[in-house]
Amino acid sequence: MSRVHLLMLGALLICALSVINATDQQRRIFIELDLAQAQERQLRQDWSQLQYQQGALSKVSRIESVAQRALKMRPVTSGLTHYLTPQIINLDEVEPLSASTLPQNAAKRAPQLPAFFEKGWR
Repeated sequence: MSRVHLLMLGALLICALSVINATDQQRRIFIELDLAQAQERQLRQDWSQLQYQQGALSKVSRIESVAQRALKMRPVTSGLTHYLTPQIINLDEVEPLSASTLPQNAAKRAPQLPAFFEKGWR
């Protein structure tokens, strides 16, 4: 065997190993692609199921039934409604507060009254 034959044999071995390596990489990539596609199908199926569940849970009839069953709520009827009326306060009969009866810094902490209280809402 001459040197040329040895070089050609070495080049042939290198080419054969590179073909084997490329085939192995192709096989691995194909397996990863197949797994990714299976995961995509599973995620699409889960998404569809979640959308269906969201639609079923957000129906008004389901919300009303859960509110009545779990929270013991009742629909509003005119017999159950209580209307509140403002009480009429005679400001002349109310004893004004003096500075000695207020705690310190109460004036700073007191909320601002609406304008109708200042005018004497009656």
